[in-house]
Amino acid sequence: MKKQIPIFFAVDNNYAPNLSVVIESIKENSSKEYEYDIYVLNENISIDYMNKLNKYNKDNVKLTFVDVSIKLSEISEKLPTRDYYSNAIFYRLLIPELFKDIDKALYLDADIIILGDVSELYNHNVDDYYLGVVKDDVASSCSEFRTYTKEALGVDSSKYFNSGILVMNLKKFRDDLMLDKFINLLKKVKFFIAPDQDYLNVLCLDKVLYVSELWNMAPLHGVILPDDVKLVHFKLTAKPWHYNDIQKSDEFWKYAKRTEFFSQLHSALINYSDERKEKDSHIEENLIKFAIEETKRIKDLNNNHQIF
Repeated sequence: MKKQIPIFFAVDNNYAPNLSVVIESIKENSSKEYEYDIYVLNENISIDYMNKLNKYNKDNVKLTFVDVSIKLSEISEKLPTRDYYSNAIFYRLLIPELFKDIDKALYLDADIIILGDVSELYNHNVDDYYLGVVKDDVASSCSEFRTYTKEALGVDSSKYFNSGILVMNLKKFRDDLMLDKFINLLKKVKFFIAPDQDYLNVLCLDKVLYVSELWNMAPLHGVILPDDVKLVHFKLTAKPWHYNDIQKSDEFWKYAKRTEFFSQLHSALINYSDERKEKDSHIEENLIKFAIEETKRIKDLNNNHQIF
């Protein structure tokens, strides 16, 4: 009997087309010795998209769609989101409680392609940790972000990780009542820079296993991705379905052409407006300003209420 690898994604209708590309990359690069149980966490994803994605439900890939709207509604009004973030970023925090029969799983963002054998990522031993993670390259990229993680979150930037690629010890999350701890922290403070990521970094501080950066590399400005990169994460504005000059975009489109969403993704590329591109050009600058403001706000809040 083949070993099963549970993989969770959180998507809405905007990212369902991208998920098809990810699944294509998993199929091509993963071992046939495993079965890949893909759980698509969502709120009211369209029937048409579900039907198109369900075509991957064969061979050693099994798809299950999970509507998390009821569970999420219990805390949704408290959840902080902004800009391009939606409540979908918090789905990963519900996985341990929604799937009590699963003790270990992968959580992956849908703006990626996988160029290595994903079983290698899953097989990291996280028995003594909450998570297997990759350090965040954006947080260490400038002094304002380094100050934010250290002074606002109490997490040194050298330890701050990206929450888009996680090897999750679901049993340890349940045993240590991490969802309750998250909700309690949520009542005390709202994080807006990278909401779910900031909460996970605070809650899991010094209880994560750091894995190779090859499992979460972003084609950002000034970064040259190595030939042996195993997972490309199209973070921030570095989206090959918006821009032609993104590293590894050839790999993305290789997989996209095999999906039923190719024309939709290609249309997004050719119709991405100059106005949107102009807005994108200011995102990093605005994030830096926002990090400065948030550092002061959270420090003041902590001084007055002893959050941490």
